[in-house]
Amino acid sequence: MFRKLLSCNSGQVAVMFGLAAIPLTVVTGMAVDFSRGAARKAELQSALDSAVLAAVSVSAREKKLGTNPTEIAKQAFIAIFAGTTSGLSFFERDGVVYGHADLKQETFFGSVVGVKHLDVSASSAATANPQRHPVCFMAMHPTRKHTLELKDKVSVYAPDCNIYGNSEHVDDVVDPHTPYNYLTGKTVQAVGYGHHYLQNVKPPLEHAPEILKDPLSALKYPTPDSCIATNHVVNTNNQKLKPGTYCNGLAFVNAKNAELEPGTYIIKGGTFRLTNSSVSGEGVTIVITGSGTPVEWTNSQLTLKAPKSGALAGMAILADRTTTSSSINSTDIDVFGTIYMPNTEFTWTNSTNFKPKSKWTVWIVDGISWRGAGVININFDIADAEIPYPNELLNVIPTVGPGRVRLLH
Repeated sequence: MFRKLLSCNSGQVAVMFGLAAIPLTVVTGMAVDFSRGAARKAELQSALDSAVLAAVSVSAREKKLGTNPTEIAKQAFIAIFAGTTSGLSFFERDGVVYGHADLKQETFFGSVVGVKHLDVSASSAATANPQRHPVCFMAMHPTRKHTLELKDKVSVYAPDCNIYGNSEHVDDVVDPHTPYNYLTGKTVQAVGYGHHYLQNVKPPLEHAPEILKDPLSALKYPTPDSCIATNHVVNTNNQKLKPGTYCNGLAFVNAKNAELEPGTYIIKGGTFRLTNSSVSGEGVTIVITGSGTPVEWTNSQLTLKAPKSGALAGMAILADRTTTSSSINSTDIDVFGTIYMPNTEFTWTNSTNFKPKSKWTVWIVDGISWRGAGVININFDIADAEIPYPNELLNVIPTVGPGRVRLLH
């Protein structure tokens, strides 16, 4: 009897176990479904990440030519992801490309309890932060054409120099007008583009990604003192000048071997004029204020070294941030420091192949038209230079291409 009872109880246990196995099987099956859903989500995420990275890798030049980063993202996703999405979107805002995708993953076991699919979604975002490089030559005007222009038979040779045209003029920022004009830099970029003999630009002209802000906009100019001279003209050889405020211009005419003693020279009104003269100075900053024509240099030689320390360390020549124009004619320029004249448009007519000795020169001007003949050489080697390179200029010029591409999630 006892054995029969045991047998009967075994049947009950088997029935109970069978009933319990049903939800256990469903739970196990759902775990499989969720595992498949997680794997599908990983595939979706990977495809989205690759798509937005492809989008932000589009160069400025490709964008200028009409390439749409969000369309690149969409095409990249379609090429990578094997399957159909129920929703797919990409958009770009403030230099970031965003992507989102949804899909419905069918279940095998979930349908037993009425769960026919799992909702799977993923989002991604990426940006490209251009690496930045030191300023060497910047034409600052944001819209005008011909801000980096060459004419006649002149060439500019600056193989270590990042040359940047800030103008967004569509096709005429960098312009070698003749087959005899050559422009050589470390990089040559313009927010807009160029015209004529662009094959003579080395390396090839690239679309720059952005209009740059003035890197020295926070620089404070020294305040003029009372005038130590007015309409001062140096016209004899071997003259020495002392720093101070010179009113209504400072001119050197037929003056050889003139020397500027160390200090700050403020030219308040008028022009800093050189004619058939040679002028040099060490530890010198020249500040030109209140002039419509800050500079006129003709048939002369200028050799300057900026200060090594103080508020104007590395600053050789400064001019007002007001619209002006200046000219350089057949003058050899050997400036060790920064020429900061951001709103001055220059016409520079060259006639020699003068090679400066200064380790580096920075030009920040409104725009420039190089003319004449010969080669204008610009040195740029800021490593271990005795004149300190301004920190504000170190990380300014963006790398050619998209720069450092990275995901944001």
